[in-house]
Amino acid sequence: MNLNMFNLKGNNKYLYIKYLLFFVIIYFPVFYNLNNLYIMIWDEARVACSSYEMLKNGNYFAVTYFDNLDDWSTKPVLLNWIQVLFIKLFSFSELSVRLPSTIAGLVSCYFLLFFFKKQSHTLSLGFIITLVLITSTGYTYFDHSVRTADYESVLSMFMIIGCLQFYIYIHDNKDKSILWAMLLFTASTLIKGPAGLFFAPSLLVYLIIQKQFIRTLKNKYFYFGLLSFIVLVGGIYLLRERAHPGYLKLFNEMEFLGRQNKAIEGHEGDFWFYLAAFVDLRFKTWYLLVPVGLIIGLFFAKEKVIRDVTLYFLILFIGFFLIISTAQTKCNWYDFSLFPIISYFAAIPIWFVYRFISTNTVLFDKSFYSKYFAYTFLLVVFFLPYLKAYNNAVDPGLEEGFKRFNSVQHYLKLKRPIIENSIIAIEGYFSPQLFYVYKHNSYHLKIENYQRVYLPGEKVIAAESNANQYIENNYEVEVLDSFEFLRVYKIKTKK
Repeated sequence: MNLNMFNLKGNNKYLYIKYLLFFVIIYFPVFYNLNNLYIMIWDEARVACSSYEMLKNGNYFAVTYFDNLDDWSTKPVLLNWIQVLFIKLFSFSELSVRLPSTIAGLVSCYFLLFFFKKQSHTLSLGFIITLVLITSTGYTYFDHSVRTADYESVLSMFMIIGCLQFYIYIHDNKDKSILWAMLLFTASTLIKGPAGLFFAPSLLVYLIIQKQFIRTLKNKYFYFGLLSFIVLVGGIYLLRERAHPGYLKLFNEMEFLGRQNKAIEGHEGDFWFYLAAFVDLRFKTWYLLVPVGLIIGLFFAKEKVIRDVTLYFLILFIGFFLIISTAQTKCNWYDFSLFPIISYFAAIPIWFVYRFISTNTVLFDKSFYSKYFAYTFLLVVFFLPYLKAYNNAVDPGLEEGFKRFNSVQHYLKLKRPIIENSIIAIEGYFSPQLFYVYKHNSYHLKIENYQRVYLPGEKVIAAESNANQYIENNYEVEVLDSFEFLRVYKIKTKK
């Protein structure tokens, strides 16, 4: 990897203070209050439970759920391995399973900062890109973000750093950078399978445009990277198949051709699904700046590096966008790895105005005042978006329907003594509840289908309407506790 990117030395005696300030700014939208929100339903809970079971049973190639081989979650194992490490270090908790995602977000921000510092010889562009990124709803909100224990943040980290290394290989003539790029894409493939290679077609196109294809075929590091990819990805997938017979067939259906050819689990949408999501929610604050940034970056930027990076990022965006938009299965978070790219586009006009103010000695007689007004400009632009991102970290403000969906895990997180020796009555999917069964194992909680036969004296936790109705219609009960949509019943007699 190009270590010059991480050269922290400089003539500015305040440089280390700036890096520290950069961390503090990232900290609040990304890390703050991370342990406070209960574990979320679907992928976050499922991955966390599987990681706990992997640590418990010691089989690091077979992913299990509820102590059975998991035929539903067929992603590769690298994220589970990373979570296992953090569980070992910090015990099993919301914090330990989410830290890989938040650290990946932090690392992504620093790589962007150092990359643009080296390319543009200023911290300001990378700093503004990061501010746009961490104030983007899709990047830091509660679902499939840098704040949750899902795949997207770690996947995006490997992919975006891989793309930056590829750029360095092309434009800085660093032969070894192609090896680092391929190793990073190997890691992204081991996080989420084919999704880890969604930038590959764009990289090939850019390689040809820059007339670097033949050079690459002559580069020994390219073959080292290719061999590493084949050995690591092929070897780990084969070991997974050995530990879980039939896994490769399931993988093809759930992760590869299956998602491309049909909408899985009702995740449907038209070709413009992701563009609409950017505009309506996920990049709502900044989307209008994207076309402005593209025009400036491609046609009006005096610096060759800005024109080069803008073209490169545009090709990356188009290739990735076409892949996810033509796939039949569509989920909002599939666009996650595009956020550093579109944040760059949106940051360009902000940076140009900032630079104009900070270097204009005609309007501002002294450089001190020009810098003062430039910093004030950034404060005005980012104050409300940053405040919103901070408030989301404090309280994401979940809708009532979502609260009903998550009442049990919210209640279990509170760890009230009354839950000890209780039965959690469930109707269907139960991974978030299972997370707290594992976390609070000393409380001897059990998960049962709500339609079971209950005995006098049993305590039952229920929040789903069918479960509550079944219990109240069939048994004389005492309500020991209530919380949001949840009731804790003590069974007296059968009606």
